[in-house]
Amino acid sequence: MPDGTAPEASEAPEVGKRARRTADLRRRLLDAAVAEFSERGFEAAKVSEIARRSGLSTGAIYSRWRDKRECFLGAVQHAVSQRLAGDSAGESPLGQLAASLGADQLTSDDNDARALFLEACVIARRDSAMRANIAEAFDTEADALSRLVTEGKAAGILDESLSTELVVLCCQALSIGMQLALSMSEDRISSEDADQWDELIRRVVNSWAPPDTAR
Repeated sequence: MPDGTAPEASEAPEVGKRARRTADLRRRLLDAAVAEFSERGFEAAKVSEIARRSGLSTGAIYSRWRDKRECFLGAVQHAVSQRLAGDSAGESPLGQLAASLGADQLTSDDNDARALFLEACVIARRDSAMRANIAEAFDTEADALSRLVTEGKAAGILDESLSTELVVLCCQALSIGMQLALSMSEDRISSEDADQWDELIRRVVNSWAPPDTAR
């Protein structure tokens, strides 16, 4: 008599494939949305162009987001979630904080995300209805940074007397300020500048260590 659990076991790989395909399609749409909104701004961006960039249909977009507004908020959330996704495995919490502000943000690969963040800041300032949603997206990053700060304090490599909230605010202010400055003069950044920026950021972050261990 067949084992009643066999069908479930045989279906598991297919379920996993469907989940990965769904995640991949969503990522394609969000990457296309980041590119479209960063290039054209929220007002001029078109859902049809997001579909074209992704190689999917507008129906694929509307099945996930009700309108362009929700799609924009999804793009902001997606871009923010990538900010701490750099290769910092094996780094200490301070090293990961430094990596989140490091030279990777100076590369051309970040141009779309940088423009989107600036667009989000402008919209949040003039549209109170969207402000809370945009703030929620940036809170996702703040939570991740806060965890790194808490881990650093617990490990004794970050000064416990420093306010976690203010360290996080400093990280986000440095990041957004850098994006704003670079949007005005991207051509001044060279590979040597990027290396020196990494060193400068590491010195800043290392200054947050306890006084007797700061280097």
